[in-house]
Amino acid sequence: MSKQRQTFIDYYLDWYKPAVQGLETGKKIAEESGLEKPEKIVFCGMGGSGATGLYASKILETYSDTVSYPELSHQPPSWIDKDTLVIALSYSGNTLETLHCARKALEKNASIIAVTRGGELSKLENAMAVAIVPEAPAPRAGFTGMLYTTLGILEGLGLINGDNVGIGESLKFLKNQKKTVYDHAKNLAEWLRNIRGIPVIVTGASMCPVAVRAKNELAENSKTKSIIGCFPESGHNDIVAWASEGTDNLLVIFTGEDFEDKTLQAALSIISPLSTHRLTPAGEKLLTRLIYPTWTIGVASIEYAVMRGIDPVEITPIDNYKRKLKLML
Repeated sequence: MSKQRQTFIDYYLDWYKPAVQGLETGKKIAEESGLEKPEKIVFCGMGGSGATGLYASKILETYSDTVSYPELSHQPPSWIDKDTLVIALSYSGNTLETLHCARKALEKNASIIAVTRGGELSKLENAMAVAIVPEAPAPRAGFTGMLYTTLGILEGLGLINGDNVGIGESLKFLKNQKKTVYDHAKNLAEWLRNIRGIPVIVTGASMCPVAVRAKNELAENSKTKSIIGCFPESGHNDIVAWASEGTDNLLVIFTGEDFEDKTLQAALSIISPLSTHRLTPAGEKLLTRLIYPTWTIGVASIEYAVMRGIDPVEITPIDNYKRKLKLML
């Protein structure tokens, strides 16, 4: 387990390298595809690969006039058509739900770009292009390779401006802040080890993709349950349960957005948690603000697994689920 842990940690801490490689690949694929700027875009993907769609869609929502939608399912939205670009996201290239989503999209004459390491998705008939992402020790570890390949495609198609989004700033952060992030991750792992009960991950709407991925990272790497809440929406429902039952463990991800952070501060004054771990924003641009907590929590989930004597690589229930699903279909 020590060797696996070190491989994981080293790869996470070197996220800069696959990010740069992925960005270059994405831009090249966009150019080679011959596609014009699409009117609509859908991201199809599951799990660690699907998280890319959540992040990319949030960036498009913030910086682009192109309609975007992240589809974490086997079925694309009913409204897709010839003016829709579907980016199919699967590191392995063999995710059944993603393959089904892409094939259904092709039936409706949507354009397809596959973002993958290989597998069946890389051989998808009638796809406009296939972007091969950098190799990683596991799909979830390959997050920046997947994300920056996708961002390169979006920038190459004229859907985003890299400077506005913060691609350069985020890459500089990934290159230069490894020690800072590792130190913060170790502190977070210690907090997770010392709390009792289930951690509740709360953040603002702009960081909701981070909360979703954080829940997934804790589940896969450290086999830990968690709950997420995104404000301001959670201030109109979840907060009632948290305040009445008592929530001792809050992982609060501040966003750097004034309104959102005020909603988090208001919630903290009402819930009055006994134990709180706070992550504050890093960077001026949205992409960097997304990357910092994602990176920190990912590394922390591995460190916490090691503290608990758990193999962060092993995901037998997911493997079993995929095998059974394939047999049933």
